[in-house]
Amino acid sequence: MGIKISSLYLYRLRYWIGYGLIGVTSVALLIFAGLYIPGGLSESEIQSTIVSSSLSTSDISSLTVSNLPYHTLQNLSFKALGVTNLSIKLPSLIISLATALGLVLLLRLWYKRNVAVIGAAIALTTGQFLYIGQSGDPNIMNIFWPVVILLLGTLVARLHSKLFVWKILLFTAIAWSLYTPFGIYAIIALSIASLLHPHLRYIFKKLSKKNLLLAALIGVLFLVPFFYAIIISSDFRADILGIQSSLPDFAKNLSILSDQYLGFNSSSSILPMVPVFGLGSVLIILFGFYRLIKNRASSQSYLILLWTISLIPIIIFNTDSISMTFLPLVLILCSGIDGIIRYWYNLFPRNPYARITGLIPLSILVIALVMPGLERYIDGYRYDPQAVSNFSYDLKLLPKNTKNLVVSDGEFAFYNVVQKYNSNISVSTKPISDSFVSTAKAKEDFKNYKIESITTSRSANDGARFYTYKKITK
Repeated sequence: MGIKISSLYLYRLRYWIGYGLIGVTSVALLIFAGLYIPGGLSESEIQSTIVSSSLSTSDISSLTVSNLPYHTLQNLSFKALGVTNLSIKLPSLIISLATALGLVLLLRLWYKRNVAVIGAAIALTTGQFLYIGQSGDPNIMNIFWPVVILLLGTLVARLHSKLFVWKILLFTAIAWSLYTPFGIYAIIALSIASLLHPHLRYIFKKLSKKNLLLAALIGVLFLVPFFYAIIISSDFRADILGIQSSLPDFAKNLSILSDQYLGFNSSSSILPMVPVFGLGSVLIILFGFYRLIKNRASSQSYLILLWTISLIPIIIFNTDSISMTFLPLVLILCSGIDGIIRYWYNLFPRNPYARITGLIPLSILVIALVMPGLERYIDGYRYDPQAVSNFSYDLKLLPKNTKNLVVSDGEFAFYNVVQKYNSNISVSTKPISDSFVSTAKAKEDFKNYKIESITTSRSANDGARFYTYKKITK
């Protein structure tokens, strides 16, 4: 008598094991990426640090910045830990882990468990997610808010009038997402899809209008700084709406987008590392897109298609916003995976051994989609000379016990933030003491001073990063 596979203990726990492996792997990869790869600070992280440190409740005008929720969290990180590589990246690491959890839950609600496990494994190990997840700038919010809003929206739709807290959380998330550049367009697209599709419209009609109105009013309370910033700051309006002072070079933008989505032979020095998905994943996405068009009458397909199409003009005008397409592409990828699995099962509808045997090529496929992306990410940011030069390692190399730091005019804003949260350091653009440390950019022939030591970096072409000076005594 043969063994019944479905009765095996490990078989019954296969999905929990899969989710557990995804969770452990995501935490390990994000922490590893945040601390070691690339291990330095990009220009966007430096600018985010400057903006976050400027927030003050005593100065209302300082709150008129896009991505205010993110910068607030980063400001709190500085107050708790000072300004270090870890404190700069910590908000993104926390948010990316929350994003990973939300994505797994969302895929579990939308697709079968096997599809959810495979889709989450591929999505959370892409170079783009790992780079954005460890980068100490607000770019992670372009992935976090859509995941949270779609997850909460799904819970509200399925639970109908139960659990009023989900409605409050949904409208709160919508309100906070409006602080993210281009976030308003995603909300408009999802709202239009919900109002136009018959099934989604039917669900909306079943919801308690009183509860929805009350939840919406609670969400509006979080938009007070938003409305204030919209009124007084033209820069804020331009950032939120993506308004540019002049028309972009569309030919150049299309070339960039081609590299970002189809540049399988592109240099990894492009940030974030391209392409977004590997060749195998792109082929599955194309198949998934075909399935969505074929089944466009379903509410799920309708919503994804309308959302994806609405993002096309946005990314053509602004190629820096491609992270907004991450979640729609993951959902399309899952649709493709679902189609592949269904096709295999339809070939052998009553043969359990053929179904189990199908796990072998499926496992090989997942490994083939995951491993090359991880290898490209790790090796690219560590060993590609052009990619490495995009990051500054100076904050980690700053000599210990530095009391007086001389910097260039261009570096002053960032190191002034370091000084703000470290009372032991005094930052200036000219020597103010008998001994001081100078950055490489500020180095000059300081009269009556001699160099005592040089701090170098193996990651820079010009290895010298800091010079320690001492006054010459006669």
